[in-house]
Amino acid sequence: MLDKQWQEFYPEFSPIENWGDAEKMDYRLVWMLHRARKSLGRKFFINRGVDSEGSNVHKSGLAVDFRVEGIKDIMIEKSCLINAYGTTGKVYRLSKANDPAIFDLVNFLGSCRLGFYPFWEYNGNIWGGFHADVDFPLLNWWRDESGKYHYNFRV
Repeated sequence: MLDKQWQEFYPEFSPIENWGDAEKMDYRLVWMLHRARKSLGRKFFINRGVDSEGSNVHKSGLAVDFRVEGIKDIMIEKSCLINAYGTTGKVYRLSKANDPAIFDLVNFLGSCRLGFYPFWEYNGNIWGGFHADVDFPLLNWWRDESGKYHYNFRV
């Protein structure tokens, strides 16, 4: 993004945060994060944006990993899904016991693919972290404590 575009998001975001190469960040993604940050009234801490070692969405500036002030825990629960044919399957979803701000965040970032890091380590502590990207298809996921990704996830 251009310096002029970054000015639209100041003071909530600036190019000197951990975006990596801030010029490569996708405007749509930062706009949605900015809107969510202002609406929630909480600070967002950028962990990673553009990363040459990451996935394609991180390499191209279409993704960001971040934490939200005050959200330490993200609880995921297993449930059962019964489809129209009567077959069942295991589905993971956000627990209703979560901080309500998590559900607000999901609503504000509804046009993004979302990832959840319930066991993200930050400065030696476990914190809940998030991933948002504007790549398609929009398939939400979460990563468990062992590092395994689960893609059959309902928000």
